Amino acid sequence: MMRFKCAVLIVAMLVVGGCGGHRTDPPAPVPVPIATGMASLHYPLDGYRLSARQQSEEDYLYLRLERECMRRLGFDFLSDLTSQIDKRVATKDEIASRRYGITDLSVARTAGYGLSAAAAGSHEPQSRDDLPPAERAVLIGTAKNGPIGGCAGEASRQLDLDHKTPANARTVNDMTAEAFKRTQSDPRVQAVFATWSHCMSAMGFTYANPIVAAGDPRWHKESASPGELELATAKADIMCKVNTNLIGVEYAAEADWQNVEISQNAGALEKISRSVAARGAELAKLMHQMPA
Repeated sequence: MMRFKCAVLIVAMLVVGGCGGHRTDPPAPVPVPIATGMASLHYPLDGYRLSARQQSEEDYLYLRLERECMRRLGFDFLSDLTSQIDKRVATKDEIASRRYGITDLSVARTAGYGLSAAAAGSHEPQSRDDLPPAERAVLIGTAKNGPIGGCAGEASRQLDLDHKTPANARTVNDMTAEAFKRTQSDPRVQAVFATWSHCMSAMGFTYANPIVAAGDPRWHKESASPGELELATAKADIMCKVNTNLIGVEYAAEADWQNVEISQNAGALEKISRSVAARGAELAKLMHQMPA
């Protein structure tokens, strides 16, 4: 199985969405923290989306409702959902830690630029592709019996996934992507990229910035484990991030640009904030009714 690479994750974050006109100066600059990792960093737009745990709870509830529907129709589907929420949160956290490239030295020492074994593995408790044809038909809605859209459709309707989360998430994701895009050309970030690049050159590695390092085609290969060159490069990458405070500088710049997006989209975000709060309360109620 091809190991998931940081570059792929970063590209996914760079889907650009238009958000209207733009100011040229960020309001109230965010102080630059000293940061060696991402765990303690919180972004201005984070408050306008579900948290990683809430997203994982929503995933769990969807699977739980699918399971109940399938059992009602005589199929033993998803027999084990234990600890699914914690597994999904851990994976989301590891992916989030790569916002500016790899930052976790403990992972880099064994996985290089790849995800850890725990995060790269499948977190689906049961593969749909491996289901017997009759069971899969009931799940996806191609069987003559069962609810419209199958048990998957029923679970989606019960959670109202088509009407509550997607529209809000797309709006905030567009703002996040735009802020991230602008961050990459911010003079503060360009300067710290140059300092990081110099640090890497001193260690024998030539890259313009961490995204280029993560996207090195030598790391994208069919392999169960990374080679010595990838491991050495990944460790140097993180050391240079720490030495230059690249994470702190890039975080402050991105937070500034997120604040620009917030100031330009205050009306829409006020509605989203109320919707997210209501969704969070609803998820808490459902989790109480259907605990993991």
